[in-house]
Amino acid sequence: EDIDAAYAGDVVALFGVDCASMDSFEAAGNVQRLALSSMYVPRPVISLAVTLKKGSGTNASDNFSKALQRFTREDPTLRVHTDPESKEIILSGMGELHLEVYIERLRREYKVETNVGSPRVNYRETISQAKPFDYLHKKQSGGAGQYARVIGRIEPISEEELAAAAAEAAAA
Repeated sequence: EDIDAAYAGDVVALFGVDCASMDSFEAAGNVQRLALSSMYVPRPVISLAVTLKKGSGTNASDNFSKALQRFTREDPTLRVHTDPESKEIILSGMGELHLEVYIERLRREYKVETNVGSPRVNYRETISQAKPFDYLHKKQSGGAGQYARVIGRIEPISEEELAAAAAEAAAA
């Protein structure tokens, strides 16, 4: 219902104002300083990788971005980020149903069809023990060909050496 005034403690909805869930407003010219504590927002418990379906329309990408921005403004428990390694868009929320609602809203309200799945896990390998190697490379495909012999030993380095190497690489 429409109202002419709202008072402390009232919960109201505003239209046409660029704001997000849990924003606070005060009267213009109010000289009283207000200390507003932020709302506790729990960490997401489930994540999904979301991509546009192949063959989506030309506006699908724009609508997808607009929708995700709007959803995160209106719901502080919904988080969206791009995984820096896999380049996947990750949607995180408070449960399976919570995320399904937003996937359905993408389809219904924004006409965006998506593929949804589990986020990819990047596996890493590391050297765990010292090991000698002796490799002979021979390749002949007409002409002079290639020949090389590499002999060596590969071994793990300590965490300190790894940190120093990373710092040196970052400085270069």
